[in-house]
Amino acid sequence: MKILIYAQHFGPSLSGMPLSNLEIVKGLQRIGNKIEVISCRRRGLNKISSDANYRINFVPKWPLATISSLYGKGLLNWIFLPIYYRVVQNRINVFNPEVIFVADETSNCFWGSWARKIKTPYVSYCSVPYLYKWKEILSNSNGNKINKTLIKYLFNRMKLSYKLAKYVLAVSYSTKTELIKGFPEIKKKTHIVPRSINDIFFGKPINNSEIDHLKRKIGISNDNFVILSVSRLTNEKGIDDVMKAIASLDKSLSRRIKYIIVGQGPANNYLSNLNKQLGLEKKIVFLGKIPNTNLISIYDLCDVFVLPSRRGASESFGRVFVEAAARSKTSIAANTGGMLDVIKDGITGFLVDPGDVDALGKNIKILASDTKLKKQMGYVAKFEAQRKYTSPVIAAQLQLYLEKAVSIH
Repeated sequence: MKILIYAQHFGPSLSGMPLSNLEIVKGLQRIGNKIEVISCRRRGLNKISSDANYRINFVPKWPLATISSLYGKGLLNWIFLPIYYRVVQNRINVFNPEVIFVADETSNCFWGSWARKIKTPYVSYCSVPYLYKWKEILSNSNGNKINKTLIKYLFNRMKLSYKLAKYVLAVSYSTKTELIKGFPEIKKKTHIVPRSINDIFFGKPINNSEIDHLKRKIGISNDNFVILSVSRLTNEKGIDDVMKAIASLDKSLSRRIKYIIVGQGPANNYLSNLNKQLGLEKKIVFLGKIPNTNLISIYDLCDVFVLPSRRGASESFGRVFVEAAARSKTSIAANTGGMLDVIKDGITGFLVDPGDVDALGKNIKILASDTKLKKQMGYVAKFEAQRKYTSPVIAAQLQLYLEKAVSIH
């Protein structure tokens, strides 16, 4: 099948959506489809373009603006709307795809501006249910009438894209639920297809020499119980709750703890100051940004992955939890959003209420004191992740809906 994939977010990145869209392309191609991609030019994408055996068509974006079209500087990219449409129409005429896959919210937002003009059937994909938040965003627009009018227009474009799609696919039950709340008309054609991760997380052997090198570099001994979080550092990710939970542990366990935090973001200073206030300087290691596949040995050296996000439904799919599971690690997460799809409470990990520091500390203590349970949960987590989140599994699900879209059309 010939598939044109429109993905504003695509390629090498430290965030989940561009990486996931790249895996979608690779997975669909591996099962015999002919693929073309339309995406914004960004750092590292030229290398992928030169190595890929599929065509990547570049559209522009402002150098200092984000790719997102929905807020902030990303709104500047709407100036390029006529260019985006011209590129899309050109590739439809030349490549002649049987179906189009609109891969993320930003893409759907632009797509809604010309969806009525394009006769090729398409399937929309939703990762973050912005639709249910649009009233909240409008109410926080600082009373700027022009800004409110623009944002309302953008959300209406996104709604139209979902409305005219043959199918709308959501990455989790939570995202599907919130999406239908915002737009109940699409309920019957909305289905769940989660994102995959890079299959190297499942297949790469454990590198003990690299792990030993990391331990020496970070200052980890064999007696330490290692907790890991990988995230963009924002106030809502719950990393501060993990730090408070560690500070509350009894001394016999606390002295064994090492907490590794990977990522950067606006909460850097807050977390650094909290680290000092809680007296955890010798227990917490901030590693900053690390490329995605370089994380494998860091997952391997940890005992448990913890990220109890307080973002609710906005935390639509727990990619980092799947990556940890792929390395046979159990996790502790908040019982909201897409984390409910990834973690089975008490079986592959533990779920706690957002902000419940006591429950966090209790579950860390359980896993630190029961090595057999920790390993067993990690093995089950890997089995479940292999069953649900490898690229062949996800590609087969996407293929089903793409073929149905062509058939319906």
